[in-house]
Amino acid sequence: MEVAVLPDKAMTQPHAENNRTFWHESASQEAFTHALHTYSYLKNSSVMRLLGQTGQRLGLILPAFAIILELNHTISLGQMLMVLVASVCLFGIGRILEGYSQT
Repeated sequence: MEVAVLPDKAMTQPHAENNRTFWHESASQEAFTHALHTYSYLKNSSVMRLLGQTGQRLGLILPAFAIILELNHTISLGQMLMVLVASVCLFGIGRILEGYSQT
């Protein structure tokens, strides 16, 4: 079985051979490098900090709306509790993101 040598641009694209898809090693390396650059951009920029602060604010605002909706009998008590749990998780994740962006 012969393997055709393709130009570098074509190596990043899959090609079918015997009903299988093969990727050249450089494709996974390029994807990893791109993910690493994106990660370092988010970590070193204020984007992650902004996402964290937004999550914290939503985590603080949503319980108030859930309580108001439950008092108006728009949602049930179980639904309100689910919103409260989701708000706690959202606040926690937001705090982790904000803290991680500052290190």
